[in-house]
Amino acid sequence: MLQTGGRNPSMKMTDDARGGYLQITLRRPSQYISLRWRSRLEQCIPCE
Repeated sequence: MLQTGGRNPSMKMTDDARGGYLQITLRRPSQYISLRWRSRLEQCIPCE
């Protein structure tokens, strides 16, 4: 479900990302999670 493991593990370990991920999993289906994480990745990948 999460594709950040190999690309940017540090982002996954942040409290904000972890908390937001947990909240989304409890509320919405994986499709919504994909949209949220896709936007996060688009913002973080260029910062490498």
